[in-house]
Amino acid sequence: MMKNNLQRYPISVFWSDEDEAYIAIAPDLEGCSAGGATAVAALQELQVAMSLWLEAARQIGKPFPEPSLPKEVWPSTKRWQPCRIVGDKVYSSNRVSKMTQG
Repeated sequence: MMKNNLQRYPISVFWSDEDEAYIAIAPDLEGCSAGGATAVAALQELQVAMSLWLEAARQIGKPFPEPSLPKEVWPSTKRWQPCRIVGDKVYSSNRVSKMTQG
């Protein structure tokens, strides 16, 4: 049940010079973010953080926020693409890529 909810929320991953790490955020889940040495590591940590966020909300009776559409979260983004992460590979509808720093 929780995994299905996670897949509904948009996320963003970016390199932070200040943190010297990749940062992954779930904008619909207030304050929910994670970091990692690689983009994949940040995404994997974010999945844990999102699960904990949703479980804590459930325990205190806070309703889950409705997932926004990517263009609602990032209106200036012209390209966005759903993807699935398995190991160090990111699978999207038209390609497979290995995500690493740099």
